[in-house]
Amino acid sequence: KLLLASVLVKPFLSPYDTLIIDVGTNDGVLAQDKILVDGNTFIGYISEVYDNTSKVVLYSSPGEKVKVLIGNNNIEKEALGIGSGNFKVEMPREGDIKEGDSIVIPSISTNIFGVVEKIEFKESNSFQNILFKNPVNISEIKWVEVLLSKNK
Repeated sequence: KLLLASVLVKPFLSPYDTLIIDVGTNDGVLAQDKILVDGNTFIGYISEVYDNTSKVVLYSSPGEKVKVLIGNNNIEKEALGIGSGNFKVEMPREGDIKEGDSIVIPSISTNIFGVVEKIEFKESNSFQNILFKNPVNISEIKWVEVLLSKNK
């Protein structure tokens, strides 16, 4: 069940990579409920819930980790949030990944979570860093949907 919520406070006015939304425990929201934009792009989860508001931590928050599937071969890795909607994935250089490959969060639907924008590596290192960003401009979000984990 999805619950529509208005974004009251967003990054640059809230602590780094967090949102405040206008739904809370009175609406059936629980900590760890997932947050989507446009009904198909996961951007974060509820970290704190109050009566009528909730705090959302974005997956791109520095240090946040989220499982992702990369490219046509659905290589499963863990993406690390590095702030402002940006992510980094470290993986062996042998991985068959190229710029433009899609990145999704494992689920029944294959909603785009990001697109590989840059691949960084040093010749002396056997690992590469895959850099990507969420397709949603966080500073322009007015509405989000809360994927309620429990019906009220």
